[in-house]
Amino acid sequence: MRASIAAAYLNVLGVIIGTAVIAVGSIITAGFLISNIFRSFGPSTLIVFKFQIGFRFDVSREEFMRKPLTLENATRIGEALPLVKFDVSPYLFPDWNKIHNGKY
Repeated sequence: MRASIAAAYLNVLGVIIGTAVIAVGSIITAGFLISNIFRSFGPSTLIVFKFQIGFRFDVSREEFMRKPLTLENATRIGEALPLVKFDVSPYLFPDWNKIHNGKY
């Protein structure tokens, strides 16, 4: 009886240790992925947003009523800045309200 209880404890301990190793490996991998994303921006990258960036709750009505940025805006920014070495690459962030309120 004691041997089966000890085997059960060892089995649970093995599962806990295995889960911890997988979790640590996932965290390390996620850290590398996030740092690679930020590293890819580089010092010569210009990022343009519709809103003033930062964590805040006071979005003004004027900011909220701004039209969304378009591909044409990105092209014109690239044409207006002659020192842009490569090209303009617009990046579309999904609308959180549409994702959050999606129905299946």
